[in-house]
Amino acid sequence: MNGLVLFLTNELINLSNEVRKKYPKIKESAEQLIYKLRSTQALHESTNNEKQFTEDLRKIPDLLLTFQLTCKTNDPKLINIALSCLQQLIMSRSIPNKSFKDIIELLRDSLSAGFEIQLKVLQVLLSFFTVFTEVYGVDLYNALLICIAINNSKNPVVTNTASATLNQLIVSIFEKVNREDKERENGAVIETEDFEIKGEYGEVQVIQITKFAKDAYVIFRVSSEN
Repeated sequence: MNGLVLFLTNELINLSNEVRKKYPKIKESAEQLIYKLRSTQALHESTNNEKQFTEDLRKIPDLLLTFQLTCKTNDPKLINIALSCLQQLIMSRSIPNKSFKDIIELLRDSLSAGFEIQLKVLQVLLSFFTVFTEVYGVDLYNALLICIAINNSKNPVVTNTASATLNQLIVSIFEKVNREDKERENGAVIETEDFEIKGEYGEVQVIQITKFAKDAYVIFRVSSEN
């Protein structure tokens, strides 16, 4: 059995046993996901095509549903299982880009489950941005807000970790801008959009800007105003 599927299956079985009668919807969802994972695995047993296998994992309906439901329980033990599974899916790029918003919401739902879960959320968040470098815009801003929210924790370890994670994410944004600039210098065509900025005397100017440059500008403006 594929290592990822083995890990997820074992964790989902563990989750299913833990929730039992208390959360029947989570139990049902976990068991359905186990079946879907094993079915997807069975289709690729003879081919050993990891790339296609990952593509098919992304197509599994309601891939994140079990973890979304679990992260709303406010139960640290259950949420830790869900976040561990999510992190493995992220590291293997087995999550479709259309689910970025769901991931951010799932992580935000986990924050009230205690300090240890907040640390786990930061760990998953960093993995998410390390693997999916294409994240930008609203998804990016909401992720940064998670770090800021955790940074207000009364636990110094959590606060320091949140601050370090926030700094890493911000640095990565400006690194993306540098990469875009280098690609443009090498002749690449980088997509731009109209963006309004205020001039020195309050006049509105419309400029052409890339998505990562827009993120960097917005973050710079917000930080300079605070």
